[in-house]
Amino acid sequence: MRSSSARRLYMAGLLFLVYVVHHLDRNVLLLLQEPIRKEFRLSDSQLGLLTGIGYALPFALAGIPLGALADRINRTRLIAILLVIWSGFTALSGLARSLSGLIVARAAESGAPTAIMSIFADAFPTKSRPAAMSFFFMGPFVGLLIGLTLGGVAAARFGWRGAFFIASVPGLLIAVLILATLREPERGASDPPETRLASAGVREVLRFAAARGGMRDTILAMVAASVVSIGVASWSSVLLVRVYGLPLAEAGLITGLVAGVPGALGSIAAGSICTRFGARNDQLMRLCGPGHSSYLTVAAPRMRATLSAIVVIACNLVGAGLGPQIIGWLSDLLQRTADRRALPHAIAALALAGLLPSFLFLRARRASLRRQRTSATTGNRSK
Repeated sequence: MRSSSARRLYMAGLLFLVYVVHHLDRNVLLLLQEPIRKEFRLSDSQLGLLTGIGYALPFALAGIPLGALADRINRTRLIAILLVIWSGFTALSGLARSLSGLIVARAAESGAPTAIMSIFADAFPTKSRPAAMSFFFMGPFVGLLIGLTLGGVAAARFGWRGAFFIASVPGLLIAVLILATLREPERGASDPPETRLASAGVREVLRFAAARGGMRDTILAMVAASVVSIGVASWSSVLLVRVYGLPLAEAGLITGLVAGVPGALGSIAAGSICTRFGARNDQLMRLCGPGHSSYLTVAAPRMRATLSAIVVIACNLVGAGLGPQIIGWLSDLLQRTADRRALPHAIAALALAGLLPSFLFLRARRASLRRQRTSATTGNRSK
């Protein structure tokens, strides 16, 4: 038992590092936008394209097939291969000579997060799964902190191209470690035998999610929240450099600390709340909206990677695609009206849209309450 627990913790730690590197490679670009803009003479709309739809669309096109593939093949090997690919393309970003070259080089980060979530769901039982997932979802914030801090220091010393080269190294090292030490867990090992169904197709998974109002609204809330959070985060470092005149290293450190540390602590706090009050899902939806752990718990094991792929793809395609682009469009529009604080005003406008996911999470809570009342009534009638 002790050996099994140690293997599970090692697996969780190693996969957590993969997710950290995923966001390190992704977020280092955010800090480097201003020197890239100056070298390539880009508008804010073009910067929004680079950090938004130029990344999100390839992610979406590749993500669902890779998620479905992760439901059928060895996931640990798939993760290692994808890690090598996206780390290699991060290095290639440092060789780009145009906006289109950068967009092509940034288009390779897909697939691994959904396979990782599927493994986490198999390795941890339902009761401890929210806490495990909250640990996993510290990865974006830790990756943001490291990516912005490392990117700022590296760019100050080696330029923005050198920062991409340095950011590519950790992923290559972790890929070797995964291939050498990580074993594929049994699918559905932590779930009741009756839930271990055959692999589900994308249409079946979509019908499954659409038929459950609480799950549907939770996913919609997550997508809406991603538009705001990713959009604002994508421009925060640019704001500090362009408007407030901070050097890259200082801007990266401040943005990383302000966004990364509270985000990581919030993820852990949400997991603790979910673990302690797991039976009160309606209260969880009101307090912290535990989206990923909710749908992964309801979904059958052979459906999880595909379902998580759909959710991650939706959050990235809409959130990462539209969030940065909306701010870029608004900033360019306001500049044409002689607004001297165009970028801050564009960021503030998008931040106000954060009211929408709050409404959707509350609606998901109401759906959860209705489902519980229906289940209780059906149970009483059957006695």
